Amino acid sequence: AGPGIPWETFTPERFQQAVASGKPIVVDATADWCALCHEIENAVFKPREGVEAMQGVVPLRIDMSTGVDPKYIEEARRRFNIKGLPHIIFFAPGGRQVSVVNGYQQLDTVEKLKEHLRRAGANL
Repeated sequence: AGPGIPWETFTPERFQQAVASGKPIVVDATADWCALCHEIENAVFKPREGVEAMQGVVPLRIDMSTGVDPKYIEEARRRFNIKGLPHIIFFAPGGRQVSVVNGYQQLDTVEKLKEHLRRAGANL
C-alpha cells in the first residue's frame, strides 16, 4: 500500500497558503461516522493510482466527526456550503472552485478523481 495522501487539517490560513502555492487544491470534508466517506477513501484515495494522481495537489481535510470543535465545523459548513457528507471540493490554482462531489457515485473510481483533478488544472 505504501504511504497515503498527506492530508493536512483545513484552516483558513492553510487554505490561503494553498491558494498562494499556485497548485490545485482538494478540500475533503469527512467524518469518522460517514460510511460513504470511507468508501471513497478506500476506492479512490487509498489505491496507489489515487495517491499518485494527488501528487502536485494541496490536500486539505475538514474533520466533521463527533467531538470536533462545533465552531470549526460551522465555519467550514458556511465557507464551503456543506449540506452533508461526503463533500469534496476541487479548486484550480489561485483558489477558483471548479467542481464539488457530494455523493459516492460522483467519485467512486480513480478515473473520476482524475477527471476532477484535470478540471482543476492538475498535470496528470
